[in-house]
Amino acid sequence: MVMSLYAVPVWGATDKQKIEQAYQLSDQAVALYQQAHYQESLALFQQVLSIREKVLGAEHIDTANSLANLSAVYQATGKNDQALALLERALVIKAKVLGPEHASTLDSISTLADLYQAIGQRETAVLLYKRVLEAQEKTLSPDHENIADTLNSLAHLYLGLTEYDKALPLFQRALRLTEKIAGPDHTATATMLGSLAEVYLKLRQYDQALPLYQCALAIFEKTLGAEHPYTATGLNNLASLYNLMGQFDKALPLYQRSLAIKEKKLASDNPSISASLNNLASMYEKMGQYDQAFPLYERALLNQRKATDTPPVDYLFGLDHLAKLYEERDQYDSVLPLYQRALEVRENLLGQEHPDTVSNMIRLGKIYFTLSRFNQALPLFRQALSIREKTLGSEHPDTVTCLNNLAALHQVMGQYDQALPLQKRALELTEKRYGSEHIPDPSEAALN
Repeated sequence: MVMSLYAVPVWGATDKQKIEQAYQLSDQAVALYQQAHYQESLALFQQVLSIREKVLGAEHIDTANSLANLSAVYQATGKNDQALALLERALVIKAKVLGPEHASTLDSISTLADLYQAIGQRETAVLLYKRVLEAQEKTLSPDHENIADTLNSLAHLYLGLTEYDKALPLFQRALRLTEKIAGPDHTATATMLGSLAEVYLKLRQYDQALPLYQCALAIFEKTLGAEHPYTATGLNNLASLYNLMGQFDKALPLYQRSLAIKEKKLASDNPSISASLNNLASMYEKMGQYDQAFPLYERALLNQRKATDTPPVDYLFGLDHLAKLYEERDQYDSVLPLYQRALEVRENLLGQEHPDTVSNMIRLGKIYFTLSRFNQALPLFRQALSIREKTLGSEHPDTVTCLNNLAALHQVMGQYDQALPLQKRALELTEKRYGSEHIPDPSEAALN
């Protein structure tokens, strides 16, 4: 957040004091924001906005800056609707006071585009960045760094939208500008090389991506050193490409080097370390070296559990993937704690009645069943049946599956008086839906 000073009217002594106070409060608010003390920062920015609206007016440029600063705090705290409204107000003021093509106005449009991207409205963000690029091309020199930045941002949006044919020429142009502005050996050039390589990777043009990733890595190693985190990223990117090309012998040592650097230079729960652990584990998995893969997957999950900013969906994917690998190898004692933890996360995140939670419940029950821990499987199967009857109805195929599972469990427990009515219900519902030719043998106790 950058404050800008513009000519202001002549005030009385009291107004001057209020404006000076607003600047002081704004400086304090910025410092608090940078320290992630958002609530304290919010209160001060609101006070600054109130002073400036009263003294300078609702359309003064400093009022616009205050609106933008307040918007940034709301965005940082996840209140995107408030952030959006404030930023749009600020943009209207800047466009009116400074002009639609002024650098500060264009900065606000870019910030607004980033906000729309953050809330998933990428198409709107694209339109805004195209406005910025068009204005910059009219008002700036052809090789201005702001044009390179906007090209890069717009290209990344198209990349996220999987419109690779639109992203490619933008990245190519941004790379040429960056090389000219920063130099061929600058880290910004290396980063741009990596972005362009990613597009070729998505297009499966691996031969085009390879020299770009190799060049980016060479720049990072030369400029930052062999053990810098950016070098680790370059190693990881090149390894991932070799992995896709099936050249595992080249990918493996690069993944290992990348992980070693990250573990040395970054905090132990850094998400980048978890990503490298998963990449290396996946490599060993592809090579059939499961004894090497399993402990790496376990370490990645431990890191993700400790990290406060790990997206739950990523953590759940890791739990489910490792559990499936163990299950395929009949290592059920290792599967059990993974499904238990996954169920706990899903219940907290999605609620007990969410379909994914119920599926997790059933998977855990089946593991208990396989381990002959029937008394622990029983409440899970009962709960799954109850939820599916409530949410899907008594005749839904998934409900029938739950009936069969519970019946099979009672049968192996020797509780035939409880198994039989469940089997009858399941048979009647299956016959009603599919006909008698689909009816399984009720004497066979098997889970579905």
